[in-house]
Amino acid sequence: MPSLLNPDVAALLREEEQASIFDLDTSDHSVTSDYHSVVAAARTKFGPAIDRMRGPFDLASWEVDVRDDALELPHSIPIRIYEPVALYRAATTMVYFHGGGWVLGTLDTLDPELRWFSHRLGCKIVAVDYRLAPEHPYPAAFLDCLGVVQKLHELWPNERLCVAGDSAGGNLAAAVGIACRDLGIPLVGQLLIYPAVDPTQEHPSHEQYAQGYLLTRADMAMYWACYLPDRRTWATPTAVPLVEADLSRVAPAVVVTAGFDPLSDEGHEYAARLRLSGVRAEHLRSPGLPHGFITMTGRIPAAAEAVEQFLFHFADVIDSGPQG
Repeated sequence: MPSLLNPDVAALLREEEQASIFDLDTSDHSVTSDYHSVVAAARTKFGPAIDRMRGPFDLASWEVDVRDDALELPHSIPIRIYEPVALYRAATTMVYFHGGGWVLGTLDTLDPELRWFSHRLGCKIVAVDYRLAPEHPYPAAFLDCLGVVQKLHELWPNERLCVAGDSAGGNLAAAVGIACRDLGIPLVGQLLIYPAVDPTQEHPSHEQYAQGYLLTRADMAMYWACYLPDRRTWATPTAVPLVEADLSRVAPAVVVTAGFDPLSDEGHEYAARLRLSGVRAEHLRSPGLPHGFITMTGRIPAAAEAVEQFLFHFADVIDSGPQG
């Protein structure tokens, strides 16, 4: 493995390679099989794999109240609300969209991490259990996520809203950010953690880190095929944020990329495109870490440090935004 890979990550990767946890499709870069059955098998392994990689987490150290609820839109969307006891950003709510390639993940997937985020940021977090592909391809997940933000804006008109997400959730957060600008819904920030914003897989990092670092190029091909089965949607900014010609006036952003990640180059390009459009966009690189590192913080000290860093920077972004 490259010498710059964090040694703790290298040890973790050796374990996961032996377990073949994320071996969703390694035949080639295309998706020709029945990915419904592939996804069904992956869903049974995803939660245990995350728990194993996460390592020990002391939930008692964070004083955060957690409750489950639902928002009634055209259909009921489950949400989980995190509210820290030390609510020192009392008028700020982060709406969070989990990763998992638009096909994996539940409200439990990042539950420890979101307790941590809520405690550190001192604000409420609303996690969204959006509909998953391939059963519900685009625009289902996007409409669910946007619908939750619209509903919260209606219910809490004085709340300062921001959006966040990792991987596929980063895609959804960026897409919602574009839609909110167009709809006139103010957001004070967007936190995009190794976001998936381009299905073409033409960036060099897709080839350089095609396999061996948990998320593979073949995995991403399958995920995109499940979420965007109609390639005509590749020209739609709320499906593929990188195709948006004008990103001006979207919310200020912190874009986080991992060094050993097929998605690193597209995240870098999206941050650059935001800045070229006149948007405040901080690009935070985590050079020794792989995709998914926010779920490795109990075992990888460098991952925990990277999370603390991007939370610190994002706190500054939302504090600098317009007041409610």
